[in-house]
Formats: sequence, structure tokens, C-alpha cells
Amino acid sequence: SLILVNALGSVMVIYAGQNWGKRKINRLLKGFDIGVLIAIGWGMLLFIIAQFWAEPIASIFSDNTEVIKITADYLFIVSFSYGFQGVLMVGINVFNGINKPIPSMELSLLRMFGLYVPLAWLASVYWNLQGVFWSAFVANIIVGVVTYTWLKHYLKKAKKSRQVY
Repeated sequence: SLILVNALGSVMVIYAGQNWGKRKINRLLKGFDIGVLIAIGWGMLLFIIAQFWAEPIASIFSDNTEVIKITADYLFIVSFSYGFQGVLMVGINVFNGINKPIPSMELSLLRMFGLYVPLAWLASVYWNLQGVFWSAFVANIIVGVVTYTWLKHYLKKAKKSRQVY
């Protein structure tokens, strides 16, 4: 479901690297904003699809009613956060493209081990599998916002200082 955003992220590595190297920070900022809008828009479309067709989609992969119910629950809950996960995917690829892989790693680690795993463990104690799904939802939204904020701040700071390396 996020393959389009994954492909966009792959393109953003090259786009970011070229514009960073030529010191075209305004163009890089604009491209990042467009990438974010595409990621959010695609995530919203997936959310809408999931709200209406989660069970039919789940039934493509299994005819077991319990599996269909669990998959549909996952899609109902987590799909709203797909746009934010897309922002993360675009943002980490921009960081990689400007030769800053450490923030990419930190954001990925924050999402998985700083938020998702501990929240899933804790929430599963109280809300079982639903808690795991809500943990993914929360982790995606928080890290999407952090990614956007961090990258925009970094690029604007680089633009002001003209120090892009």
C-alpha cells in the first residue's frame, strides 16, 4: 500500500542530492514539500479505501473470518497514519540524499524502538492486539511530525548560513 511513497522516497534521494550539491536549497525545500503533500494525499486515499473496503481487501488474502477481522481492524486503525509514515519515508530519503544518514537512522530507530515497540508492549497488556495497532498509529504520527519539523529546520538553517556541506 505504501509502494508509491517508497518509490517517491527513492527518487527524493537523487533529487535532494542534486539540489543540495548545487546549493539550490529553495528548490530542495519546495520538492520536499511536494513530496510530503503526495505522501499525505496518498495516505488519505488509503485511509478512505480502508474505511470502506477493509474487509473485502482482507478477504483477498485469507478466507478465515478471524484473520479477515484482525486485518480489517488493523486497516481501520493504522491506515490514518500512513500519510505520516510516508512523510518519514520521504524525509529519511532526503536526509540520505544530502549525505546525512545519521538523522535517517535516528528517526527509524525512534519510530521502531523508541515508540512502537515500547508502546505496543504496554498497550497490548491493556488492549491486546488493538493496542499494538494503536501503537503503530501513534508512532507513525509522532515520527512523521518530528521528521518534517527536523528536516525543514535543518534545510532552512543551511539556507541561511549558506553552509550546505
